[in-house]
Order: sequence, then structure tokens, then C-alpha cells
Amino acid sequence: MKNLKTLQTLSKMGKILSRIAFVFARIGACGCIIGLLSCSYGAELSGEKQEMEEE
Repeated sequence: MKNLKTLQTLSKMGKILSRIAFVFARIGACGCIIGLLSCSYGAELSGEKQEMEEE
């Protein structure tokens, strides 16, 4: 019975840790998308600045 309780406790801890990791993974994925969008927006702005300087 002692092994069963230990395994159940480890299982519960693993489930909690996997949920936390999943939340952080989703936050990281959203951060990457936002970073890519802001990077492309910044590239567009710098391209507009270069075009203005050439004129």
C-alpha cells in the first residue's frame, strides 16, 4: 500500500507540473506570435523611412 500511495502522489504532482508547463508553453507561443508581428511591423516602418530618405 505504501508504494501505491507514493505512485498516486507522484502522479498528482506530475499532472500539476504538466498543466503548469502547458500554460507556460501557450504563453510562450503567444509571445512568439506577437514578437513576429511587431518585427514585421517594425520592418515595414523602417522600409518607409528608407523610402522617405531616398526621395
